[in-house]
Amino acid sequence: PTLLVTPVTCTYGTLELANTAAYNLGLTLLINQDYTLTANTTLTAHVIVVNGGKFTKDSTYTLTINGPFEAGLYEVFSGFDAGDVTFAAGVVKEVYPEWWGENTIPGTTDMATELQSAIDSIPVGGGKILISGTFGIGSVAWVGIDLTSIDDIIFEGNGVGGFKTLVAPSQLLKAAPVSIL
Repeated sequence: PTLLVTPVTCTYGTLELANTAAYNLGLTLLINQDYTLTANTTLTAHVIVVNGGKFTKDSTYTLTINGPFEAGLYEVFSGFDAGDVTFAAGVVKEVYPEWWGENTIPGTTDMATELQSAIDSIPVGGGKILISGTFGIGSVAWVGIDLTSIDDIIFEGNGVGGFKTLVAPSQLLKAAPVSIL
């Protein structure tokens, strides 16, 4: 069973009320349009974001996801800074940097912010970031990827592509070791 949540037609008035109803009834929230956060939000229901659906940050709001979460390789979090979206342990099998922005020209598009957002979304205890294609990382103002916020992280690729540094390799990471499969 699914509870369709759209900003205009949601009979619950807010995402928070729809989440509570879905959680209490054992339903899934299906996000198929842009939803702008109006407060710090914690989702406990099972959430599926389809292509075209997304969460947009307004002001300084954060999004915490404590229930199962599913989305494809497309942007589902817009305008969020690294650390603004967090997942509870066990609610996602892997996290995709593409959830924070499109890798428009693989190997050329700077995906450092999206990669850092994915890293910072992983709960204490670690998790997996799935890399699909070639990710350019680094820019003139870039200070490196910060891995100090997590204990255990695995970067796993699909066998095609990898990372292409757009800055000097010495600027690449702030902490080590990291496992790249």
